[in-house]
Amino acid sequence: MYKDVHSGSCAPAAPRCGPLATISSQALRVSARPAPGDGGSAAVISPCINVCRMEAGLCVGCLRTIDEIAGWAMAGDDDKRRILAAVAQRRAMSDPAP
Repeated sequence: MYKDVHSGSCAPAAPRCGPLATISSQALRVSARPAPGDGGSAAVISPCINVCRMEAGLCVGCLRTIDEIAGWAMAGDDDKRRILAAVAQRRAMSDPAP
């Protein structure tokens, strides 16, 4: 168990197949729960999967840069969606073609 810096909760590490394994579909979904003070729109879920280790400038769990991770809590939903798009592009570039 360890403290999840993003939510403040304790959770076991998620099992992974390899350092660039795909992020769970939950990371790319939008929560049905509105963010506080957001006027009812859905909040963007963090791509963090609790496999937090930096290699070559990217987290091996979520494929975000340290700046993207550090700024996530203060970022607006549009910025978070841009980060998720960048993560999806990184994942596509790192996954071997079928």
